[in-house]
Amino acid sequence: MLAASGADKTVTDKEHGFEITFPETWTVGEKLTGRIKAKAAAPFAEGTTYIASVTVVVADVKQDTVLKDYVDNDMIPFGRTFKNYELSDSVKTKISDADAYAVTFFLDQNEVDLRLKCVIYYLVAGRRSYTITFVATKVDYPKFAKDIDAIVKLFKLLEAK
Repeated sequence: MLAASGADKTVTDKEHGFEITFPETWTVGEKLTGRIKAKAAAPFAEGTTYIASVTVVVADVKQDTVLKDYVDNDMIPFGRTFKNYELSDSVKTKISDADAYAVTFFLDQNEVDLRLKCVIYYLVAGRRSYTITFVATKVDYPKFAKDIDAIVKLFKLLEAK
């Protein structure tokens, strides 16, 4: 069950073992489907052409899943699926005191002719993977960078039920 508070926009999902906090100005998604367990969108910032969005996907994995192998396997279809896909960076990091990877890449959104910047944070904890994906246009991404950094820093793994 999700609980979102109105003031600080914190979404707690005890069933899937995480908590994520969005800036007050962001809109938290109500209708979640499949493995998407949280989502939010930033409002249009002054001078931007597109909104920024974030999704949290939770999936069951084998107990001894190796994080780097999971990331590599998950990224395979991107080069085949998206127009002008360009991997920029893949770095090891920490989120909620857990090992994580941040993968940055660019791609073209065919329908609206935009160059998007995507950053995916991957974590594996126990028998679950957590994928936190941020998307904005390449030119607008810096305008949302502070919010995105805050969201990542406040992401917490909880004891899953």
